[in-house]
Amino acid sequence: MSDEQTIKFGEICREVKVTTKDSIADGYELYIGLEHLDSSSLKIKRWGIIAEDNPSFTRVFKKGQILFGRRRAYLKKAGVAEFDGICSGDIIVMEAISGSGYENLLPYVIHSEPFWAWAIKNSAGGLSPRTKFKSLAEFRFLRLEEPRIRVLDNIFEKLSGSFVFAETVELSLQRLTDLLINNIIRFGIYNETLKETKVGNIPESWGIQEFKKVFAVDTKNGLYKHKSCYGNGPKMVHMGEMFKTRTISEIDIENAVDVSEKELEAYGLENGDLLFARRSLTKEGAGLCCIYKGSKDGATFESSIIRARLDNIKAIPDYFNYFFRSKYGRWLMERIIQTVAASGITGTDLKKMYVPVPPIAEQELIVDLLNTLINANEDSIQTDLERENLFMSLIGELVSV
Repeated sequence: MSDEQTIKFGEICREVKVTTKDSIADGYELYIGLEHLDSSSLKIKRWGIIAEDNPSFTRVFKKGQILFGRRRAYLKKAGVAEFDGICSGDIIVMEAISGSGYENLLPYVIHSEPFWAWAIKNSAGGLSPRTKFKSLAEFRFLRLEEPRIRVLDNIFEKLSGSFVFAETVELSLQRLTDLLINNIIRFGIYNETLKETKVGNIPESWGIQEFKKVFAVDTKNGLYKHKSCYGNGPKMVHMGEMFKTRTISEIDIENAVDVSEKELEAYGLENGDLLFARRSLTKEGAGLCCIYKGSKDGATFESSIIRARLDNIKAIPDYFNYFFRSKYGRWLMERIIQTVAASGITGTDLKKMYVPVPPIAEQELIVDLLNTLINANEDSIQTDLERENLFMSLIGELVSV
């Protein structure tokens, strides 16, 4: 391949080496360290205040320049500055070379897989490898014709705008969902008169019961199995899965564990079973609730988890999953959390815990409404993934080696 067919990174980008001896006197208020750059993201969402933190940084950057994390390039940290400031010496300040044709496309070149592979390959050092701009400048990729550059420039501009709009919509939808979950779980959907109870003010038509009154069977602490039993058998829910998602199915569970028929009968999960974190290193994790959505006996659960199986005639499991994950439910759960070396709850306390119980028809309506909101959030996330895939495919077209 001839040099005419390729272009060097150093032909479209240069390093900027401007420093300051007194950042505050020179009018700078904010700074950026490596910890403020997010992996695989062009947007810089965090920063520090110079007057508060008094960093020792002297390197200056200006709005619109690119801040490239030269330490541990495999973390893929590079973002576009949205203000003037100072930054860490482990950040390379870059800007596009005027007239190269790649002025607007430079950030996408940097976030291409071939460029990151080059940066990683040309990093030097042991535990904390660093790369230099001199090495990055030698990166070569196929030169595009000017008409194609203009087309891609236009596409990236529109796509980037859609990302900003989608992020705003997604954030608003998430806030609305959180607000409605906490409000509906607390006060219902019929705007009823409230009555004062031992669990706070609740709608007039709601009852109060010990949680065990809506059980189909007694609570059950999970099963301990030695590591030698791992590898075959039904899946086993562990605490790690509890923190990842509101609902758990077999595909979400990492470990398969060999159990006997008797153990499977005693510890097998059924669709709709509620799982509670029996102990946690943090108070926030103690009593955390998830719901199992899978086949009967498709999974068991480990010893740090409590299973509660509800009577579907008296209670909708999905409703109580939403309830225990709401601010109201967490407020009531904190009453039974014990804190010694670690935080935790007991099955006995969980059973005796008083909870509000709406009429079954209202529980169903609440679940339908909240499921619709959750599904809308998931659809938004899926659309973002499809947009991201399109984005990466276009970057692949832009930067081809």
